[in-house]
Amino acid sequence: MKWTKGTLIVGFVLYVFLWLLFFHGARNLLPLLVIPPVLVVLVGGGNFIDYVMGIRHRAPRFRDRSDE
Repeated sequence: MKWTKGTLIVGFVLYVFLWLLFFHGARNLLPLLVIPPVLVVLVGGGNFIDYVMGIRHRAPRFRDRSDE
């Protein structure tokens, strides 16, 4: 769990740093900065629609080695 928090913090700091570069003139970073929030909204919206419609996700089923 310690590595996950550290990775999230480093990623967030890097993302904020890229926004600072964008506001100081690096305008070509805009697509790189817009794509992650758009993906979060799309995935979150899809999960919300699944929840509203009552669609339940099935647990993954793996074959036994004896099936081979």
